[in-house]
Amino acid sequence: SHHNNRRLITEMMNVASRRVLSVAARKATASSGGRHFSALVDATEEYPGLPSLSPEAAKASKASVSTLPSGLIVVTEDACSTSTVTMTYPKAGSGSEMLGEEGAALINKCLAFNSGSGLSTILINRTIENEGATPFATADRSSATLGYTVEPENAVGLVPLLALDCTFE
Repeated sequence: SHHNNRRLITEMMNVASRRVLSVAARKATASSGGRHFSALVDATEEYPGLPSLSPEAAKASKASVSTLPSGLIVVTEDACSTSTVTMTYPKAGSGSEMLGEEGAALINKCLAFNSGSGLSTILINRTIENEGATPFATADRSSATLGYTVEPENAVGLVPLLALDCTFE
């Protein structure tokens, strides 16, 4: 168990380090190259910037559900411009609190995305923010949920930040 925790902490720190280095590399590349301009308007386009006169029908989103060997349920849609990744804890809402545990669901909601697995609150939230994600946490009578909404290409890289061991700075 201790070995697995150490391995998870090392893996999380590696993920966070790669994210920080990736952002730094993107900023360095963007600032060093200068701006390049090109013709963005086709010569046959009568009114640039206006929608085409023969628009295509919008594609309806199609959802698919799959279950991973670990029991994780993954729901995907093929026509979405953003991805929402959530982790829901059934029976973690206030209705499941025992005597002496009153407020535990609310405290868990408030501590979401705070320090964990050796990562600081600032590092966790900056990593999420740098990927363009919007984090959220909810708790109600029956369950607790935390997650984020982000562009599809950045969704998978942030998943480890949903499963941190609680630590305090």
